[in-house]
Amino acid sequence: MTTNPLTLRIARQHVERFQDEAETRPEPFQVRDHDEAMDCFDCEAFLQLGIDAFAWIVRADETIRHAVFSGAFEDHSHLVSLCFQAWLTPVPYANSWIAACLDRGFDVDNLDEFRECERQVRAIVASLDSSDFPESLRDCRQRAVTEHENGETAEFV
Repeated sequence: MTTNPLTLRIARQHVERFQDEAETRPEPFQVRDHDEAMDCFDCEAFLQLGIDAFAWIVRADETIRHAVFSGAFEDHSHLVSLCFQAWLTPVPYANSWIAACLDRGFDVDNLDEFRECERQVRAIVASLDSSDFPESLRDCRQRAVTEHENGETAEFV
């Protein structure tokens, strides 16, 4: 199969919306009074874009891995990796917007969930560079890959 699975296409669309919104919005701390409250509601909606994009990337990753292990699909994990890396692009903007809302005394309802997504994405992106792994972990990873390639591992269910 040469086309990307639907879950990956949806994940990429969510990431693109998350990135586009960060690029097209004005600076988040240039509003007053009632507009400040509305701006913080918009911040929550923006964070939800990121949360949803993260969920779709994870779903795409699971779908692709399952299809690869079942032999029905070629490995597109590098495209999932690119989605995770792209997800981080609007994070500095999100963080400045969050800070502006918090400085105004507003609560950001989905802040903890967004922070958890950010933590996970940063860990995933960091893990993509296996040169950061300790040598013992690289050796263990290589043995696991070799065992899988030789059919010495349990079948993925």
